[in-house]
Amino acid sequence: MPRTATALLAIPFLMLIAAGCGPRQTRLQYDRFASRALAREMGFGIYLPPKWDGSQRLPLLVFLHGGGDDERCLDRYHVTGILDEWILQGRIPPFIMVVPNGERGFWRNWHDGSHRYEDYVIDDVIGRVRQLFPVLPGRESTHLMGISMGGAGAIYMALHRPDVFASAAAISAPLFNTDQVLEFLNNFLWRTFARVQRIFGPPDRKRHESENIFTRVRSPADLRGLTLLLGAGTQDRSGLLETNRSFHEHLERLGVPHRYLVYEGGHEWKDWSRIFPVILCKHLAVDRPCTLPSDPFYKLEEFR
Repeated sequence: MPRTATALLAIPFLMLIAAGCGPRQTRLQYDRFASRALAREMGFGIYLPPKWDGSQRLPLLVFLHGGGDDERCLDRYHVTGILDEWILQGRIPPFIMVVPNGERGFWRNWHDGSHRYEDYVIDDVIGRVRQLFPVLPGRESTHLMGISMGGAGAIYMALHRPDVFASAAAISAPLFNTDQVLEFLNNFLWRTFARVQRIFGPPDRKRHESENIFTRVRSPADLRGLTLLLGAGTQDRSGLLETNRSFHEHLERLGVPHRYLVYEGGHEWKDWSRIFPVILCKHLAVDRPCTLPSDPFYKLEEFR
C-alpha cells in the first residue's frame, strides 16, 4: 500500500480523542471501585433492561467505548432509548450491559507494563458486575462489543481470551494488518507521541506479525467458538471501511465464519446507536429469527 494511503489510516487514531459532549441524561447506574489491575479507582456504568424485576438472571454485555469517551457515553448520546424500545417490543431479549471507563488506553495491556486495561476489564470489571447483579454464569452468556478504539479493543481482547466471551462485535474499528501497524508506528505523525510505543511497543515486525489479527485468525478453529461481527459505515473515518472490508475478505478466503455489516452512515453516535440493537439481536436472540428493520439505513447490510 502506498505510504500516503497508509498514512491516511492513522487519521482515525487522531480523531479518536476528539469525541464531543452532548446534553446529559441519566438512564444508567454508576459505580466506582478499586481496580487491582490499574491500581486505582475506576468507574463504570450499568444498563438494566426496562420492566426487569431484578430477579431473573440475564446475559452480560461488555461495551468498550471509543477514544475521548467514558462510562457515561450511552447516557450522553441518548443511546439507551432505542435499546429500551427493542427490548419492550420483544425484538431482543433483556440483558445487562456494563460500560467501563477505559480512558484512552486502547483497551490493551500496555507493552511497557504500566497499564493493564485488558486485565481491568476481564478480571476487575466483569468480576465486580457478577458480584452486584444476577448475570448468567459462563462464557456462553458473556458478550463483548466496541466502537472505534473500543472496536479494535474488542477484537483483540476476545482473541486473547476466547474462554471469556461467546461473541465479539467491532464497529468502525481500525483493523490493521501487520504492514499497516508498522506504518502507523513509524508514521511521522506519531514519532513524537511516545505513548503510542508505550502501548504497542516498538515497530518490531516479528512481534507485531505474531500478534496481528490477520495472523491470529487463519482458520475457523482459531476462533474457538467465538461469534465474530465487524463492520463500518459508508461515510466512516478515512481508511476504516477499507480495513474492515480487508479483514472481512481475509476471513472469507479462509472460510472463517463471521458477520459483516456495512451501514449507510459515518463515525457518529447517531449511526452507532442504530447498529447496537442489530448486533444484540444477532448475538443474543439465538433462539429466534433476527431480521433488520425496513429502512434504507440498512440497505447495504451483508450479514451472513
